[in-house]
Amino acid sequence: MIGGLFIYNHKGEVLISRVYRDDIGRNAVDAFRVNVIHARQQVRSPVTNIARTSFFHVKRSNIWLAAVTKQNVNAAMVFEFLYKMCDVMAAYFGKISEENIKNNFVLIYELLDEILDFGYPQNSETGALKTFITQQGIKSQHQVSSSLSFHPCSFALFLQALPFGAYRGKWITDKRRAVTDHQPGNWADWLAARGYQVSSE
Repeated sequence: MIGGLFIYNHKGEVLISRVYRDDIGRNAVDAFRVNVIHARQQVRSPVTNIARTSFFHVKRSNIWLAAVTKQNVNAAMVFEFLYKMCDVMAAYFGKISEENIKNNFVLIYELLDEILDFGYPQNSETGALKTFITQQGIKSQHQVSSSLSFHPCSFALFLQALPFGAYRGKWITDKRRAVTDHQPGNWADWLAARGYQVSSE
């Protein structure tokens, strides 16, 4: 289980901080900054132990993601979570940069609430998360704006997330495919408001 998650910039300033356990304090934030980010020699190991606290960290461009724990956890699980968190953030707002993280900090906290439950990793699949967190990320102005593509699996996950029998009945068409059912329902208006073409069968 993860005791805390911190996202730092290249100067060692904390951009995002989420603590899940009481045994992780403010001194853990400073210890990582001093011993890893501002270390005199380059840190080669992705796991650093400081005062019986383990720091699992990955670096993306000039951003550090660090998971902190004082317990004996599965390192492969923690790194899988950190890399998946990078993938989810990239899917929502593109390149992981300091500007994008500052512009999307509310979205990142929402994602952390869905992905981590009291330090235990939960569902981190991007398609499933987009059914619950529909807010689109704010991309930096230096980045080329591109719309998020609609993946065929995400619509299937959307239908699975609905209460049983809530959606029945209209053709919902996209440029590449069509999905249908048999009884009319009220989800057609919701989908039409979000730009999908809905036609009666």
